[in-house]
Amino acid sequence: NRTGVRDAMRTSRPVAMAVRSFGTVIAATCFFYAFKLLPFAEVFVFVGLMPIFAGLMSGPILGENVSLAVWISLGAGFIGVICLFPGGLHSISPGHLIALAASVSGTLSMVMARYIGRHESNALAQVFWPNVSLMLVMLVALPFVYRPMPLVDIGWAAAYAGFLFLARWVLVIALRLLAAYVVTPLMNLQFVWMVILGA
Repeated sequence: NRTGVRDAMRTSRPVAMAVRSFGTVIAATCFFYAFKLLPFAEVFVFVGLMPIFAGLMSGPILGENVSLAVWISLGAGFIGVICLFPGGLHSISPGHLIALAASVSGTLSMVMARYIGRHESNALAQVFWPNVSLMLVMLVALPFVYRPMPLVDIGWAAAYAGFLFLARWVLVIALRLLAAYVVTPLMNLQFVWMVILGA
């Protein structure tokens, strides 16, 4: 049904959707390069900073008041993240700055998802448009970096794309129901899954 598909892709907040899409493209690109330049665990230190950024963005963008108890919790989490930083703060490299940009832009994308979710319940559009934006930007870059892939790797990429689409869809729904600074710490459970799946 063409009308049903059009309704699923429609948004009442096109500017916010454009900001969300832009944040998604920047975050995906920066995370890719961060994982290329830094050890896996060091990148996840910056993922751990996302709840702090979500708390900082929630006031000006969403008008949500972050309580003192939440700030204390986020502050304790920040101290924990700094303690995890290998080699101390003096070892900051360009890779770390790229990971920081990924963390900030990824948080912006999620905060915008909560903003859009306040005005509409169409979660599919919030996953579709950022992914279309990402696809178009990567199509421009593809001729310069493409290398033939074995069929097995194409299968892994397809499975990754499917899981990522599903995860982003669930995340949009979670951000509609919960404050961004609540959802982002829950995402840190991926540290546990990372260890289990990595093993």
